[in-house]
Amino acid sequence: MRADGWVLPRAPGPGGLPAWTLVGTVDSRWATTVDPSGLVTPFGPGSRWSLDWWVGADDRWHFPSIEAGVRQHLVGDAPVVETRVRIPGGDAVQRVYGIRGEAFDGGDEWVVVEVENCSSVPFAIAFAVRPATPESLTALSSIGMVAVGAGRDGDPAQAVIVDDRTGLIFRRRPARVAASSAATGDVARTVQHGAASELHGSTGGVVVTCQDGLAQAAFLFPVAHSTTIRLVLPIGVEPGAAPGWPPVIPSAAHVVAGWDAHAGRATRVEIPASQLATAVAAARRSILLAPWSDGLRHAGPVRGSVAADDLADAGRIVATLDRFGHHDEARRTLRRWSALLASSDDSVEGDIEVVDAAATHRLLAGDQQLFDDLLPDLVAAVSRLDRAADLARLRRHDRRAAVRSLATMAAALDAAGQSDGAIDLRAVANRVAHAGEGVTTAIAGAPRMLLSAALDAITTGQVAGVDILVEVLAGASPTFGFASPGEPQDLVAAALLLDAVRAVFVQEVREGLDLLAVFPPQWYGGAVELHDAPTAHGRLSYALRWHGTRPALLWQLDRPIGGRTVRIAVPGLDPSWATTEPRGETLLAEVAPPTGLQPVCVVTEHPGDGGDFT
Repeated sequence: MRADGWVLPRAPGPGGLPAWTLVGTVDSRWATTVDPSGLVTPFGPGSRWSLDWWVGADDRWHFPSIEAGVRQHLVGDAPVVETRVRIPGGDAVQRVYGIRGEAFDGGDEWVVVEVENCSSVPFAIAFAVRPATPESLTALSSIGMVAVGAGRDGDPAQAVIVDDRTGLIFRRRPARVAASSAATGDVARTVQHGAASELHGSTGGVVVTCQDGLAQAAFLFPVAHSTTIRLVLPIGVEPGAAPGWPPVIPSAAHVVAGWDAHAGRATRVEIPASQLATAVAAARRSILLAPWSDGLRHAGPVRGSVAADDLADAGRIVATLDRFGHHDEARRTLRRWSALLASSDDSVEGDIEVVDAAATHRLLAGDQQLFDDLLPDLVAAVSRLDRAADLARLRRHDRRAAVRSLATMAAALDAAGQSDGAIDLRAVANRVAHAGEGVTTAIAGAPRMLLSAALDAITTGQVAGVDILVEVLAGASPTFGFASPGEPQDLVAAALLLDAVRAVFVQEVREGLDLLAVFPPQWYGGAVELHDAPTAHGRLSYALRWHGTRPALLWQLDRPIGGRTVRIAVPGLDPSWATTEPRGETLLAEVAPPTGLQPVCVVTEHPGDGGDFT
C-alpha cells in the first residue's frame, strides 16, 4: 500500500489480520516470516527491518506489495514460500527458505532468498532494506555495505550491515545502489526514477544514516532470462560478527526433500479430499517449526518471558507432535518444562495443555522417566483444575478439553501401573464434566475456535465436524496458514487441524481403538490410508478400499510385547463389526452411496495378502 508516496507492506487481508508464513529449520529459536507479497522479516535479536523485492521489467518497476498479479504458494507443502509477480513475458519468481549452514557468531541458521527470471526477457531486481515489519514502521539508523571473504573472479561477497549487525549477504557486488533517509523520502522513488548510483571499483562503509530512524537502501542486480540470483540472511547473528558467504547452499528442491524426509519418519495419511489433504501436508511440516529446546517459537518478535498462554500453546503443539509420531521433537521441549513451569503464571488453559502433552507423550512415546520427572507439576495442575471445576471457573470449551486431558492422564497412569491414581483422575474428570455450563468466550470465526469445535464434534461422533474443517480451510491463506489475533501464522491452529484429522482416522477409547469413528460422505469410494500412527496400544496402520459399495479394510497393529488384547472397531462405516485380531483384512457391510453422489473410485482387486505394511 502507499502512504505519502511510500511503498509500504501489503495491508492485512479479510478480518484485519495479517497472514504470514514461517520459514526456518527444525529446532531453531528464530522466526523468519514471509508476507503475502514476499516481504521477508527476520524476527531475530535486534531485528527491526524487512527485506522487500522490486522488479524492473520492460514496462515499469513492479512493487509486489501493491501489484495485483501476485500469487503465493508453498513448494512441495514444505516451509519453502514461492511468490510470483506477473511481468511482461512471464513471471518473476521469489523463493524463501531456511537452511543450516556454516556457523557464525550467534548461530548457524540462514534464510535463503532467491529470485528466478521466468520471463522471456532480462529484468532488474532491487533488494530493499526497509525500516518496517509487516505490522508497522520501525527504526533504522544506518545501513552499510562491506566486502567479506573471498569472492568469485575477484569479486568478493558483500555484507549489508543493518545498524550494527550483518543483515544480509550478496554473492557479488550489486550493479547499483540507492539510499535515502527521512529527509529524502522513500528509496522506492529513487529506484523508480532510475536514479540509483552505479558502483565502480571496490565499495564499503556506510551507505546511509538517518537520525530519524528511516534509513533505507536498495541494491540492484541484472537478472538474465532463465537465471536465478540469491542472497542469504544470517539469522541470530551477534553484533559485530562478520559471517561470509556460505560455501554450500542447498537448492529449494533439496530443502523440500529434507522436509519430506522429516515428515516421512512420522505418521502419514491419505485423504480422498485434495484441499484437506494439502492442508494436512502443510500443517504436518509447519508444526515442526514450532518447538525448540527452550520453548516455543511464534510468528513475530522474540518474547522475553514465558507467559501462561505461551505454555498452553506449547502444550497443544507438543501433544500433536507426539500424536503424529514426532517424539524426539516433543521430548526436547518437554525436558525444559520443569524450569518453564516455575517461571510461568498459572492458568486453566496452561494446566489443561500441560497435563495433556505430558500424558500423551507417556502414552505414545513410552517415556516413563520424563513422565516421572514431571509428575509433581502434573499433580499440582490436576488439583488446580479440580478446584476450578468446583468454582465453576471453566469455560465450555475448557471443560471439554479438560475432560479429554484428564482422561489421557488417567490412561497414562494405567500404563505406568498406577491404577489407583487413574481411578482418582477419572473421578476428577467426572467432576469437571458436570461442573455446569460455565461461560462462553468463543471468538466468532477465529480459526482456533472453529477447529476446536470441529475436534469436539468428531470426538463425539458427529460427521459435521469435517464440514467445519472445510469451512475453516476456506479462510486459510494460499500457503494454508491460519491467522488468529496475535498470531499471523497460528501454529496452534495447524496443530488443531491435525488433531481433528487424526480423530477422524483413529481414536483411543476405553474399549480399544475406533477407526473412522466418523466417515464424511464426500470421502465415499475414495482411498483412505493411515501409516505408522502411534497409539496407546501400539503403532497402527490401515488402508480402506472399495469393492463397489462395500469397503474393504486391511489393518495392522504392532502391539508392544506383553500388551493386552485390543478391540478394533470401525463405527463410522460398520457399527456391527469389531475384532481383537492385531492384523487382518475384511469386507465391511455394504454402504449405500450418499444421495446424489457416486463413488469417486471403485477398487475391485483383492485388498491385500495380509502381509506387513511397508
